[in-house]
Amino acid sequence: MNPIKVTLNSTQLALAKVIGDRRMAGAVARGYKNKAGLVSEGWGEHYLGAEGELAFSVGTGVPWPMTVDTFSEPDFPPDVDIKTRGWSLTRRGVDLCQLLVRPESNPEYRYVHVVGTEGDYLIRGWAWGSEVMRREYLCNPKSKKDPKAPPRPPMFAMPNHLLRPLDELVRDGRIL
Repeated sequence: MNPIKVTLNSTQLALAKVIGDRRMAGAVARGYKNKAGLVSEGWGEHYLGAEGELAFSVGTGVPWPMTVDTFSEPDFPPDVDIKTRGWSLTRRGVDLCQLLVRPESNPEYRYVHVVGTEGDYLIRGWAWGSEVMRREYLCNPKSKKDPKAPPRPPMFAMPNHLLRPLDELVRDGRIL
């Protein structure tokens, strides 16, 4: 059951966009800034996050709660959070795309690594926050799109080959 490839259809992508719009509107209304130091308006990041959550739901059969305005809560209760990275599955180096978790994240959560873009996703595996948040995985990301952008805060980057298989997290559409 590891990894799982998922292709979202146009209806699913539209649903993810609606959820992404609602999340971004909530963040703007509260005056939130991007915690990861990204320099963008933020809409694309919210769409990508919602698509990753939906891809996890479609790929595992776990119902998607479609949460909005729950910024510090897990995406799938009780403790599963989806970390989606935008990465072309046809691009070389997809295995180099690591699970990223911020230092202020909850070490008691289970983090699922989803990679992809434009409807095509790969659910790589998962790890406990405490496993990802080890000193040897701490790194300082740099902006590849804008080298003049302000520095981004440090984060943890766990290699894919260390992730746990999905059948240890989900069985028969239920989180274990």
